[in-house]
Amino acid sequence: FYYQKTSTPATTGLSLYEQAMKDAEEKKKAAAAAAAAGGASANGAPAENPYPGGNLTIYFGSQTGTAEEFAKTLENEGKTNGFNTKVVDLEDFEPEDMQNDNIAIFAMATYGEGDPTDNAIDFNKWIKDKHQELEDDFFSGLKYTVFGLGNRQYEHYNKMGRYIDKRLEALGGTRIFQYGEGDDDQNLDEDFDTWREELWPSLNAQFSGRRSSFGNEIE
Repeated sequence: FYYQKTSTPATTGLSLYEQAMKDAEEKKKAAAAAAAAGGASANGAPAENPYPGGNLTIYFGSQTGTAEEFAKTLENEGKTNGFNTKVVDLEDFEPEDMQNDNIAIFAMATYGEGDPTDNAIDFNKWIKDKHQELEDDFFSGLKYTVFGLGNRQYEHYNKMGRYIDKRLEALGGTRIFQYGEGDDDQNLDEDFDTWREELWPSLNAQFSGRRSSFGNEIE
């Protein structure tokens, strides 16, 4: 007798039941991945947006590091409160990016006799617009607030914070929370805490609809 030699499927070492279970698990993972990519959870329900407040950029002008520290505090609290926050050193600012920001917070320290900090010198020159190149509505799409850091022992107390607050408005920006400032001659940290205790309830009411989180407390 002549036996025809036939090929056989490669085996995986799994029983038919085990292979079926493996295939089902892979399909389940693929479906979950596809659902996540499409903005839905694995059970078909819409995935919750972790940042209902949208994007929020925090700029800082800092000489000794305090304004940068404050900016990072705001970044962390912003995420907790439903905002997709990021911190930008004013030394690295880009006019077009700033113009396209939806919401922005500026932590502005004043250095010496009313001068900008070293990392904010170029930004200060640009926004002063000596040659009047900026349109009056340049920041028409920007919603902003400012916190100034200064020391009353100096004649031009908080000059930079106050100037940037007014200049953003003059260029079409919309102030969405009151200007705040701290005095390093007294208690700068306490001034900052008092300001931001009211900041997040205000921003949440306007943009995210969430209850406000400040530190470890929920208001």
